[in-house]
Amino acid sequence: MIRLLTIISAAALVTACGAKKADLPSTSDAADIIHADAPSTPMPPKSLTLEDIDFNDYSKGLAKFTGLKEGQSRGEAVDNVRLYFAPEQGSQIISTSQSTFERDDGAVLIFGARGLPDDTVKAEEIFLILSGEKGSQTLAAFGSRIKCHRGKNTTEWQTDLCP
Repeated sequence: MIRLLTIISAAALVTACGAKKADLPSTSDAADIIHADAPSTPMPPKSLTLEDIDFNDYSKGLAKFTGLKEGQSRGEAVDNVRLYFAPEQGSQIISTSQSTFERDDGAVLIFGARGLPDDTVKAEEIFLILSGEKGSQTLAAFGSRIKCHRGKNTTEWQTDLCP
């Protein structure tokens, strides 16, 4: 009798709490339900190709602060960019990236940086076009573009100095 009362009480408690048998979706509906409840995950970005880069969106004049000079060796040019983006002692951490596109007749390198100590610049990119065979490449062209923290344009890349 006590056992029967315990079972009835448990059943009443489950019913009072609103528990019911879940309707299981068919196999074809299961993926839709999982994805509908899951947070939206953006698709991974398409890989950057050399054809995606418009070098006209960069400025050689803006890159004058880097110390780059046409004719420098690949090593000298890369060192200039790395030193340019290097944080000063005791400053914040700078997030950098590098993409390299090796070609038969040279290479294209793109460097990016965020978290720069300049309070006007949000991010900067610098490209290097190197010509020649691997091991003896020299800097043929370069340029820079920036994103600003303030001003009329804070979301797009530009070649004007930030206000």
